[in-house]
Amino acid sequence: MSFNKIDFQKGLVKVFCFSLFTFHFSFLQAQSLRQQAEALYKRGYYINSLQMFDKAIDANKKDTLALFGRALARMAVSDYQGAEWDFKKVIKLNPSYVKAYIYMGICDEHTSDYWAAIKQFTKAIEIDPKNSDAYDDRANAEYSLSASIEYVSDTTAAMRDYNKAIELDSNNADAWYDRGYMEHAHSHYPDAIEDFTVSIALDPDNEYAFYYRGASLDSLHQYRDAVGDYNTAIRLAPKNIDAYYNRGLDRAKLAFYDGAIEDFTSVLKLDSTNSFAYYSRGMAKLSLQNYAEAIKDFNSAIAWQGDYADAILGRGLSYLGLKDKDRACNDFDNASDLGNTSAKKAYDDNCKQHKKNTDTSKPIIIDVGPKWKMK
Repeated sequence: MSFNKIDFQKGLVKVFCFSLFTFHFSFLQAQSLRQQAEALYKRGYYINSLQMFDKAIDANKKDTLALFGRALARMAVSDYQGAEWDFKKVIKLNPSYVKAYIYMGICDEHTSDYWAAIKQFTKAIEIDPKNSDAYDDRANAEYSLSASIEYVSDTTAAMRDYNKAIELDSNNADAWYDRGYMEHAHSHYPDAIEDFTVSIALDPDNEYAFYYRGASLDSLHQYRDAVGDYNTAIRLAPKNIDAYYNRGLDRAKLAFYDGAIEDFTSVLKLDSTNSFAYYSRGMAKLSLQNYAEAIKDFNSAIAWQGDYADAILGRGLSYLGLKDKDRACNDFDNASDLGNTSAKKAYDDNCKQHKKNTDTSKPIIIDVGPKWKMK
């Protein structure tokens, strides 16, 4: 058989075309799988999206978008180590992928490795010096580091980066919120309120900005305005226990006791073991002179936190309202033994003379229940 150059060239063309078609088909298949995975991720089906991202990456192992997407899905299910592995693969394929460095830093923050997080955010800033998010995230890591047990609380570095993030992008709602949160934590309430207000204007769906602005207003004794912010926080996040509880406290301070009782009841519907909600609801009922119902709540508070001196005092005041001085004085005495100075005064004012006028019978023993433990 003679060698035919033309046939050979035709064969090469066919092989090339087939290879090109196969590559194109594989590329389109990988792209389709990645898009399906991204859709599942956006709908919150993280496990299903992980499985689909796996298929997309099997079809195209160099698809940085699929690797990045799988990393985000792993973060969503708290697999931070697995997420970091994927981010490193992304960076190996594209060393300038800024978001990969930023999200690696966020993974480090979730594992409390703040030094590593700062390193990742700094790398992102080196690649993109005008990236507002990178400065904001580095500030968060610096603040967390400063607030940790091992280090003296120094917010200078964090404040510098928050300021830079806002300077680079004054529409960065997260940066305004994060700086406000740090200011709130350090009792700089007017500054915190200003920052939360800007953040809310930029992102009116951030329930945390409303909640913490309400908490800052609380600290300045601006209870009506605080209630307004808690209202919005609850509308945006109906299961926000802290917002219900704080609104209940403020309503009580405004003498709106029925509203306070509603809020504390909402807390207990979400967490039936919350001793503070039982206590606070009991105090609201006591203020309405609903003594019998108040006693039930104080009993529940004491059942979950056995040495709850304030609740024992509240129950004593309720017994006093029912003119049951024996039980009232027993509670005042018990709460006083636990260090409650108001209980000692209540005992001195109501019980010393009463004790003299009663016989020396066996004292009333009240079971205050098991000791409450923080989950």
